[in-house]
Formats: sequence, structure tokens, C-alpha cells
Amino acid sequence: MKIQFTEKFLWQLYEIIEDIARFHSAVSPRSLHEVLSPELRDIRGSYSKKKRRQSFSQFISYLKRQGYIKVPQGYGIEYAQLTAKGKKKAFEGNLKSKHWGPRPDGKMIMVMYDIPEAQKPLRQIFREFLTSMDYEMLQKSVWVSYKDVLRETERIMYEYKLESYVKVFVLEKIEVRKSVKVQG
Repeated sequence: MKIQFTEKFLWQLYEIIEDIARFHSAVSPRSLHEVLSPELRDIRGSYSKKKRRQSFSQFISYLKRQGYIKVPQGYGIEYAQLTAKGKKKAFEGNLKSKHWGPRPDGKMIMVMYDIPEAQKPLRQIFREFLTSMDYEMLQKSVWVSYKDVLRETERIMYEYKLESYVKVFVLEKIEVRKSVKVQG
């Protein structure tokens, strides 16, 4: 499936912000502006090649109007932050662009969740992500997949802070033989 340019841009922005946050907290007292500027120049360059009809600033304005990013008043794009809506759009685009093969070990991933009713919208978002990663619903809150999607599943759990509501298992399916006798 082809990923839309907006989703691709938001995913790149998400990854840049995440990488910088990890780097910044581990090593450097550099400002976000100092680190983001070169990265955004690269994105801006690739954008201008793809969309000659529209300026980069118009595109950024579009992203702000759609509620995908926010830029603090008086600051430039290097201070951009993804909104919850922007992160969701970025994840959706990233997942659409992937094709998952079977797990190399042949095992199944099972996801069980109990997300409270008070967080019903979050539960719906999680279900949408499971569907887009080719999980199959076994029961209402039990989903399984033979695809190699464990990393993406964990990433979504952590991004949406679902660790306390979701359990992930890697299982091996066994065939029950008919000739096994039960003693008793």
C-alpha cells in the first residue's frame, strides 16, 4: 500500500524527535533547535522535490490546521511537536507502508488487553492498529498474528502508555495427537 506524503513526513518528524530526545537525555546539553535544524533541512529538501506546487511553509500551515503538529508561538518549525492526532497519523502511515512476513521462528504473537471503559477512544485506536498490523481477532480483546509484528506492537503500547493494560505473548502452536490416551 502506498503511503501518503503527509504520513511519511509525520513519521520522519516523529522518528527525528524521538531520536533527539534519546540522544539529548543521554549525552548532550544541545538545544532541540541546534539538533533539529540540519534534519529539517533534509526533510525540507525532499519535500521541495516532491511538491513543487506548494511551498514548505504552506505545507507546515496545512499540518497545523489539520491538528497534526503544533509550533509554540514565536518559534519556527524546528520547535514543532507532534500532537496526539499527528502521532496517530504518523503510525498509521508507517504501518501502511510495511509488509510483514511470517515470524522466522514460526511462533504466534497473542495480544490480550483490558483497556478501561474510561479510555474507550484509546481502546479503539489500539484495535485499529492491531487490524492494520494484520492481527486477527480471536475474541473481543484477544488478538493473534503469525506475522513478524512484535516490535511494532510494543512500540505502539509504549507510545500510548498501554503497558499496564496489554499483555503480549509469543506462543508455539502444538498439534494434539489423536493417539494420546488419557489416564485416570
